[in-house]
Amino acid sequence: MSEDRISFLGGDVNFYRYVENNPTNFFDPYGFGKFCKRAIDGFDRSLENPVTDYLNLEGIHEQYFYGDNIDDKNLTDDNIGFFPSGRHDGLGSWQSDIAKSHQYSCSQKTYDDDKMRSVVEILKKRKMKWNWAHNCQGGADDMRYEYQLMINKH
Repeated sequence: MSEDRISFLGGDVNFYRYVENNPTNFFDPYGFGKFCKRAIDGFDRSLENPVTDYLNLEGIHEQYFYGDNIDDKNLTDDNIGFFPSGRHDGLGSWQSDIAKSHQYSCSQKTYDDDKMRSVVEILKKRKMKWNWAHNCQGGADDMRYEYQLMINKH
């Protein structure tokens, strides 16, 4: 069990934020996570290409998984993504997708988990619509965009 001294040097006095303040049960020595995708039931993944990816029209769900050493067989239950709220208000909500975590495949690019948690808190404060044009992939794009803004400020 070790403290996250990197965040402390950046001004964060909470040494264990990188493991959700539970260093005995969570393990994330470097504090990196990845974006991962899974097929949505009933959609043909053969239609995926750079254009449908750019337009967020793929038949996939995209989710961010916190934690190191993530691969397609070793995904953490600690994850976040943008879903319809289910309240018929047209808004989205940020949720975990634990039940289907075994269906995801991950990108190789990693992100700083502590910064990504801050990004999600920023995004949760906004009332964001969920629709065909701004869906889980749009939510993931928002995360990457806010993350990059945060990196550029430092």
